[in-house]
Amino acid sequence: MRSRPLRLVFASLALALVAFPLALRKPGPPLTLKADEPAYYLMALSIARDFDLRCDTRDLERLFEEFPYGRTDNLIVGTDDGWRTIHFAKPYAYSFFAAPFAAVAGAQGMVAFNWLLLLGMIWLGARYLGRSNPGPVALLFASGFFLLSAGVAYTFWLHPEIFMMAAVTVSLYFGLTEHEGERPERWWRRPLACPALRLALSGAALTVASYHKPVYAALALPVLYRLARGARWRHLAVWLGSSALAGLLLVAGALAWTGKPSAYFGQDRAGFSVDPPGVWHRLPEPAPAGGGTPAEPPGANSWGWIFRAPESGPARLVEDFGYFLCGRHTGLFPYHPFTLLALLLFLLGGRRSGERWALLAALALVMLFFLLQIPFNWHGGGGFIGNRYYVAVVPGFLFLVNRIAPLALLPLGFAAGGLLIGPLFFSPLGVSVYYPTLQAHVRNRPFDHLPFEHSLAHKIPGYRGQVVRDLWFFGRRDVFFPQRDELLVSAGPPVEIWLESERPLANAVFELRSPRPGQRISISVAGERRTVELAADEEPERPHRIEVDLPHATLKRDEDGTPVWLYRIVVRARRGAQLAGGMEDDAEFQVGARLSYYGSREEVAADLYHAEWGPIELPAEVIAGGRLTLPVTIRNASKAPWPASAGGRVQLSYHWLAPDGSVELWEGERTRLPADLAPGEQAALPMQIAVPNVSGSYDLVLEPVREGIAWFHERGQGNTLRRHVIVLPAVDLSEVTQPAGSPAHPG
Repeated sequence: MRSRPLRLVFASLALALVAFPLALRKPGPPLTLKADEPAYYLMALSIARDFDLRCDTRDLERLFEEFPYGRTDNLIVGTDDGWRTIHFAKPYAYSFFAAPFAAVAGAQGMVAFNWLLLLGMIWLGARYLGRSNPGPVALLFASGFFLLSAGVAYTFWLHPEIFMMAAVTVSLYFGLTEHEGERPERWWRRPLACPALRLALSGAALTVASYHKPVYAALALPVLYRLARGARWRHLAVWLGSSALAGLLLVAGALAWTGKPSAYFGQDRAGFSVDPPGVWHRLPEPAPAGGGTPAEPPGANSWGWIFRAPESGPARLVEDFGYFLCGRHTGLFPYHPFTLLALLLFLLGGRRSGERWALLAALALVMLFFLLQIPFNWHGGGGFIGNRYYVAVVPGFLFLVNRIAPLALLPLGFAAGGLLIGPLFFSPLGVSVYYPTLQAHVRNRPFDHLPFEHSLAHKIPGYRGQVVRDLWFFGRRDVFFPQRDELLVSAGPPVEIWLESERPLANAVFELRSPRPGQRISISVAGERRTVELAADEEPERPHRIEVDLPHATLKRDEDGTPVWLYRIVVRARRGAQLAGGMEDDAEFQVGARLSYYGSREEVAADLYHAEWGPIELPAEVIAGGRLTLPVTIRNASKAPWPASAGGRVQLSYHWLAPDGSVELWEGERTRLPADLAPGEQAALPMQIAVPNVSGSYDLVLEPVREGIAWFHERGQGNTLRRHVIVLPAVDLSEVTQPAGSPAHPG
């Protein structure tokens, strides 16, 4: 960027972006620290104020100077002496460089530092692209590449992702370019014209990034290829030497402060919570001086997993590769749209460059490492936006680009960036939504149309599920609420639910009810669509039976060697009613529809209506209006199992009949089976029975019922147990007269 007006524009915008975080008042959104922020934040303050990495009471109290509202979770610390001496247990490089900013402005200072690094990446990216493109075009592409990406969200994290991105950018810029033009006139520019110094910066920067994640060292491949191809052995030695020196300095610092070469070696590591005003929450008791057995052997939760054999098979690798590129929560292209543009430009104009092929191979190696070595966690753990582990090497894609042509691709890139990254760019601190998560943006278009990462389903926050029979139903927490035997779906936009089964399903039977009649509710299961018309004058919660054939699953995948079939269910109910009797967090849930799963047609039609009752001890007389606990034993005498949950479950109930056969009470209280009852098995359980309020002579009839389908007597004889009972009048104590001469109020 040799144009002075262009530099002026960039400098002005850069100053504004670096300055504005300093005005973000804390505490503010977010109110608490997330992911690994507590450790990085406190390390920066500890280095700035105490010049050490020891975690003590002073450090804990600092948490609540800026974040006083409630407990702080996941402060990662370590020890090698049974928790008598505690050090922060994350790599310290980012916190070391951020410490001056934290000393001046605390958390805001670290955010300003992140923005300074991001703008530095844009500057270096524009300079790199400016070698083959006009300055404005180069700056526009570099700005879109870094600003319209998940990276902009990480600038607000007190986390090393932006720092590592900057280190990779510095390494590739100085490792893949030479100084152009004559020797600079200004003295402060002259060192960067020296090839040896440029390469030294490249090697040292990549080592700093690799100190956090050793796999990032693969990004050395294009630089080493370039130097070896040109037989520049002296420069190659400079690069390797500077890299080794930077590594030695980092290790020396860690040894001086913690006695360990890295936070991941030689100690027990764990994440703990801290309660205000700076008190450990359930920290292990320190071991006695001079001894003690730690909870785990030193080195637990360390880098040992790097050296184990890959766990992913070919099928899982192919599946995860698709998610890696296009996944709803983790996809490279959705969260970094300009990487796809960079790949297209590389294929159009950079195919002849060996260095760029080496760079592409290095980026692929990093991807494969995470997919193969940590298939359960390749996206970045509990706190992430996009792929937190891979974001550090994303700047490498910019260096695949040579000539930006055709220029018409640039507006397309910005349009895609606005569509995909707009929610993150304009609300990087999160939004106020029902059940807020870092991934709340995926609730909007177009993310909700991208593939859901089923291999990471249990690792993605904001979802919940429930086992129904032998199936697993799960969906987004804000629109899906499993409530024992029912699946509650919110009113409004279409709701996606996934049904996971270890066997293929030929068909499925559901019952649908809604608290708001007078609407049309649609349900689609694996593409098979059904519509239910609810009349305006029908009773709320009226059941409607839905049957769907399932010729194929939405997706079949392999889960640790077990085939799994997945069926995508989409329910649309436009109107609903507020949930009653739910948890406090679900008080605002608007129920549009209630789904109950009954099983397959064959399971619904199964003849399971054969029961044998054991002997019971029923009192001959009971008190009106009272309650009775009656121990019973019942045996499944049919050839089909009795389901204990979901739609069509078998429960025990009763009827109260008058001597003339008329019904005093038909729908007695239900008693659940403790578990599915296989053919021939029996269960002993207490039935809760409400006694009629009116005294008289009654018959008590015990009977199983298959909910939503039939009472057992409707499908066969001999399934009931009938006993005669006398119901005595209840005694009204207020009408009992006192003996003469007794005090009105004894005592």
